[in-house]
Amino acid sequence: MRIFCYWLIMSLCYNITYSQDCSSKIKYHSVYDLYDLDVYTPVNYDSNKSYPVIYFNDGETIFTSQGWNMKHILDSLIAQGTINDVIVVAIYSGNQRNKRYIPYLASYPVKNTAEEYATKINELIIPYVESRYSIDDCKRGIAGASFGGLFSTWAGLSSNTFSFVASFSPSYWVRDYEIIRKPPQKRDKPLTHWFDLGTAEWNYYVPFIDVLDSMDAIKSGASYYYEVPDGTHTYDSWADRLGYALQIFTETYDRTIKEITLINECIPSHSMPGRIFQRVNPIVTTNSGTKYSLSTKAKYEISKGKGTIESDGRYLLESETAEVTVAYGNYVRKIILSNCNN
Repeated sequence: MRIFCYWLIMSLCYNITYSQDCSSKIKYHSVYDLYDLDVYTPVNYDSNKSYPVIYFNDGETIFTSQGWNMKHILDSLIAQGTINDVIVVAIYSGNQRNKRYIPYLASYPVKNTAEEYATKINELIIPYVESRYSIDDCKRGIAGASFGGLFSTWAGLSSNTFSFVASFSPSYWVRDYEIIRKPPQKRDKPLTHWFDLGTAEWNYYVPFIDVLDSMDAIKSGASYYYEVPDGTHTYDSWADRLGYALQIFTETYDRTIKEITLINECIPSHSMPGRIFQRVNPIVTTNSGTKYSLSTKAKYEISKGKGTIESDGRYLLESETAEVTVAYGNYVRKIILSNCNN
């Protein structure tokens, strides 16, 4: 009977997000009646300890079963030891996504408030949260998807507030890719930056890897890019790779490479109809299970056959097939390629 009662209580906790019996894990806050928040604390939260905190945009989607369903994911990742304990703050958009998340005035026919929103995060939301929860202010992240991912990158590069950025399927295409062409470089402290994109939603954001790696803040931190085979612009797809970014953020990431898998991709461009990107996507899997793509960080060479292969893995063959050698550190892998229209 006791076991049954425990099971019933836990079932209720997982299915009724805002039940008072479970409010220690997710709690709603209204910040001066201006910003709505949901705050996730891990099961063993102890106010005598300090925790890394990550602020998510589009907060109304973070813990719902129709959105990221992140409560279940976080509980599972922490219970398995995949990530360390973390506090997640979900900041609601307030039906102002375009205004708050797009930091370029000419991009959309709406008044831009991204700078104001960033200021309110710094001056209102962070002090409110961190006066009520035990936070390690040296381990503060910001994250989001789509427009929320664009804002996260922009905010992370615009100040020293955050030490980590995670941008899932970010809308870097806004105003002719301005975030890539002219990224803000207003920070002088190390920043670790993660961004990813599914091949089923692909735009050519790969040059941003080298842009990030050229920045002093990233050089003293780290950059990660994950090109997700068949990944889509959906909550389920973002949730699937959430754990990789959080492993890096919560420092459960083992950098030792377990394997490198070479994926041959034929990717239809969403921004340039009719264009196909032929690419080799070298995906690293580490001992801790984290995945990311090497892209411009690997070296490519056509070892048999004729054609060209670029520094980011794009290729065009003159022969029917070609063998390509991909090298990264002490790792060398080979793949046989053919043009996508063959």
